[in-house]
Amino acid sequence: MLSKDKLKTKNTHAFRRYNQSKLKKINNIYIETHIVIEGLKSLEDNPKRMTTRKGRKVAFCINMPSTKEGRRREITRSTEDLRAIAKARISEKEFVQSIIVAVSLTEDYIAEAVRLILEAYPKKLTLSQKGGAPSGHSKSISLSDLLDYSSMEDLIEDQVEKRIQDLLYASPKQYTEYIAAVAGVEIGERLIQEYAEVKATRDLYVHGDGKVNELYLKKAEQLARGKLGEKLVVDSEYFDHSIRVMKEIFTSVFKGLREKYSSDSNVERVLDHRGCHLI
Repeated sequence: MLSKDKLKTKNTHAFRRYNQSKLKKINNIYIETHIVIEGLKSLEDNPKRMTTRKGRKVAFCINMPSTKEGRRREITRSTEDLRAIAKARISEKEFVQSIIVAVSLTEDYIAEAVRLILEAYPKKLTLSQKGGAPSGHSKSISLSDLLDYSSMEDLIEDQVEKRIQDLLYASPKQYTEYIAAVAGVEIGERLIQEYAEVKATRDLYVHGDGKVNELYLKKAEQLARGKLGEKLVVDSEYFDHSIRVMKEIFTSVFKGLREKYSSDSNVERVLDHRGCHLI
């Protein structure tokens, strides 16, 4: 058995390494976004040299799949088309796409923290799912279902994954309350409200055209950035704000794990089973 100091060092190292890997990914999202935008600005200012296609002057052409399998067709765009496409990507679309990816990364980070603690403390699977915890699966398992599992480890693994799936459909408030109940990791109310608004903005663009609806107003609450029917602005300033909020969540989860579980032998056992990685 490891000494308390060595155990603390080992667990803390695993938490820090995972946190740094996620921070690097979200930093890369930010860098990639601005690389693309700089390229688009160049395209907007200096579109490709004109070529002739079917007697028509075009600045861009590409062979792409048609509606019929195995067939392709040439698509062309004029200089004006290219400038319009580049302008739309620069002003909004590139930021929207990057926020969508970053939110998924953040949800994954929270889910992994929950998975780690549930695997280390399976009895926490029996916690009531009231008070903000994701709803869905009962803590009771029928005898017939129980007999379907070849081992207790398989049973625990399956139930943990069901809890994680619940998290994917929960609101930010619900799954942060759940991680507080399960892992004792607290994420500040202000930060959760900001993240809820970012996620609600993400949802508007994933499921629609970015125009404010009743569901957005309900999710964003007092931080709603527009009125019903208005299209939300997703620009460079808002993108910076969103990335900051998500990085703060990473830091909150990391600090919570470090404070609660750096010297925890059950957590060390799970980390050791995974090769000292959270995933």
